[in-house]
Amino acid sequence: MNTFIIYEGPNNTFEEFLSTIKEQVDSEYSLSQLVKIYNDTDNFEKSIQENYPEGPPLLVIRAEEFYSIKDHFIENLFRLMKNFLANGIFQSIVIQNPTKSLKTKLASLDNDRDFDIVYERYDREKITKEKMSNFIVEFDNKIKGQELVLSKVIASLYTVLNKPKHLPLVLMFYGPPGVGKTETAKLLNKVINEGPILRQQLSMYKTNAFYNYIFGGEEDTNTLAKDLSRYKGNVILFDEFNQCPREVYSVFLQMFDEGILEDNRYEIDLSNTIIICTSNFSNKQEIYTALGAALYSRFTEFIEFVTLDDSIKEQLITEQYEKTLSSLSSEDQTGIRNTTVYNELISHVKQFSNARNIKKGVELYISKVLADKFIQEIKLDNKG
Repeated sequence: MNTFIIYEGPNNTFEEFLSTIKEQVDSEYSLSQLVKIYNDTDNFEKSIQENYPEGPPLLVIRAEEFYSIKDHFIENLFRLMKNFLANGIFQSIVIQNPTKSLKTKLASLDNDRDFDIVYERYDREKITKEKMSNFIVEFDNKIKGQELVLSKVIASLYTVLNKPKHLPLVLMFYGPPGVGKTETAKLLNKVINEGPILRQQLSMYKTNAFYNYIFGGEEDTNTLAKDLSRYKGNVILFDEFNQCPREVYSVFLQMFDEGILEDNRYEIDLSNTIIICTSNFSNKQEIYTALGAALYSRFTEFIEFVTLDDSIKEQLITEQYEKTLSSLSSEDQTGIRNTTVYNELISHVKQFSNARNIKKGVELYISKVLADKFIQEIKLDNKG
């Protein structure tokens, strides 16, 4: 049987899947090799037979190879692959993350007795109670003054806890800057996934390149769909969502509602994902006004991060003070502890607005004290 094997998933899981096939087929041929000689089909078939006397190799088409070739070749690829399989040039053809047009052509072979189509898909891991427990511990240690946030995040996770497959859980973290929104998303990713979070800062995209990234540009350019197809994890962060141009909301409508990201070339399944959008909106009415009813209704939950009160800020100042001192030499540590720096920082608690501001402020203040001391010592030595 002439077999096409279609695999949809990130690179590392594809290679794991491919290794099980290659246990039976030693020889592998790549799309990159094929691109170089496809216009010379007759000589190509002869060279395959001469170079692989032990039997037809496996043609493997990796997603990254799709990203580097032009559209006109992809249009001819389906015809070439059918001919190669029918003539016994390749034993089977394995394709990772084919384009929409190629998937449609391959689907047309489902009822063709001359070809067999095998579909395989990577399924993202679902949330578990153990992972939720780890998140509670991490959150309690790292995020201060946001107890209601923890309760709402866990409640949202419970809605999909026992579902083997679910549409995206879409959360909006909103509130003032520097109070833990992005850090909470990263913590959630840390306890669920092994690798880094897939994060897009939407405030950075103000040019036409953003529209190409979202809707799909040329085949050899980077897009959101390609990034998601490479991503093994299931926590996706859209930072500063309030900065997103309204013209691209249509992409998020389908993504949030159906768990599908579709651009002009690819269609990505986002089942079992947790999509987190952060913003500096002040309240839900402001969110509704900015996003509109259609997009607003696609969110699973809106979770408010509140301004830190003085007692929490004092706690953060203390923690940052000790953390900063721990990075100094023993001499500088002693020098700082013999001053009133700590009390001065606490006395200015109301001038700090958030955790980020506290971190920078404490580090800068301690550095300034040490710098002034150093300058005075050098001046005295120079006079002496």
